[in-house]
Amino acid sequence: MQSLTPKTIPGVFRKAQQLQAAGRTSQAEAIYRQILAVAPNLAEAHFQMARIARARSDWAETVDWLQKARSYRPDQPDILGALAEAYLVTDQPKKALRLFELLERRMPKSARVLANKGMALQQIGEFTEARRVLDRALKLEPKSGELLRIIAIGQHFEPGDALVTKMEALWADPSLKDPSRSQLGYALAKAMDDLGAPERAAPYLERANAIQAELHPYDRDRRERELEQIRKLADGLVIPPQEEGDFAPIFVTGMPRSGTTLVEQIISSHSAVEGGGELAIVTPTFWQARGTRDMVEAEWLEAWGARVERMMRSRVTFDRHVTDKSIMTHALLGFAAAAMPSARFVVVTRDPRDQLYSVWRNFFRPGTHRYASNWDSMAHYYAGYLDLLEFWKSRMGDRLHTVAYEDLVADPEPQSRALIAAAGLDWEASCLDFHKNDRQVRTLSVAQVRQPIYKSSTGRWEKLGDTLAPLTEALERNGVTLS
Repeated sequence: MQSLTPKTIPGVFRKAQQLQAAGRTSQAEAIYRQILAVAPNLAEAHFQMARIARARSDWAETVDWLQKARSYRPDQPDILGALAEAYLVTDQPKKALRLFELLERRMPKSARVLANKGMALQQIGEFTEARRVLDRALKLEPKSGELLRIIAIGQHFEPGDALVTKMEALWADPSLKDPSRSQLGYALAKAMDDLGAPERAAPYLERANAIQAELHPYDRDRRERELEQIRKLADGLVIPPQEEGDFAPIFVTGMPRSGTTLVEQIISSHSAVEGGGELAIVTPTFWQARGTRDMVEAEWLEAWGARVERMMRSRVTFDRHVTDKSIMTHALLGFAAAAMPSARFVVVTRDPRDQLYSVWRNFFRPGTHRYASNWDSMAHYYAGYLDLLEFWKSRMGDRLHTVAYEDLVADPEPQSRALIAAAGLDWEASCLDFHKNDRQVRTLSVAQVRQPIYKSSTGRWEKLGDTLAPLTEALERNGVTLS
């Protein structure tokens, strides 16, 4: 590459952008780093590095790059908006809210800014204000399925709700585009469930999920290669017994909709614990640092663990114990246990019929859970998850605590006591009052954890009849034993 000078940087920067647009992100990233070595105050290069990190779902690094970009261009709307959205994804809604309020003053007619502000308000439990903000956004974009889905998350529909009538009319509109129709379908399904008519939710969910499956197809072969790769990397892995130390994060993990949010809320209601939410550090840093290695040596694990610690400490103070509810950590449990000897690990399980139906009826960020829109894909993914969980259980012993969602709901106190003991803490009665904990919570579970434990979310599959027959058959085909 030509020698970098202030005069040549613009041309080199354009070349990096072209490579990035063509999908050659490694080459683009190398050029951006070279540019930043010469011009560290170039906000645009920091911003592009953030885009690359976001594309690989490395949200912790995304936030770091965007914070650097903002330090040089504090008022640039694109940087502010991207940083605020990254704060939302990484469970920092109060920081996000401050930025969205700043953007709202500049762009009061932006439905996207108002929608994101509404989600931030939902996450901190300000449902009334969130609805007011989201209604303003809906007036600007009345055909937005995304806005209607966000509104539906934060409220309980009652008979005669005018919004349900409006959504049904929009569903009948043939001009509605597929991406918006998909999100509207999830909103209508939520409304039907609230109204006690889950059978009416099925047609909406079938169409919504069919659209998602077409837009973001699931690759069974890739999934099987990933599982095999994890097992091969773990060959010879030595997992030490539990140690005491000043870096002792509590990882709560499992598949989506298993009850991880509830479990984290119970643990974080302890006076010695800070709820970290989905810090999204372990998984992206593992695969990025692993590179092309065929095995992970002790020295590599130690270096990776140190990196995770640095990144986690940059996000939370660790003056108390900290939870991390990143669900994809379940795939790397043994590696994390070997790299962080003082860490604690909790996996939440749930009847797959209830769990996967809940997955099917909820919208996930596009491309993040590709299996989630098809019964066969979900069953295939879940079977692999169970196999991998057993793989780690056999290697981790007492360092892995599992809790069944049904047991927790049926008998909260002994199960909660066992959770707190597994976290290495003394019991506190406040853990049973988790619904009074005012920490921020991600949107899919934001309403549930503001209430005491309720049992209506267990055994729902029994009431769904033929709706779940294809799922049950798919699970059995994939070797999943159903009780």
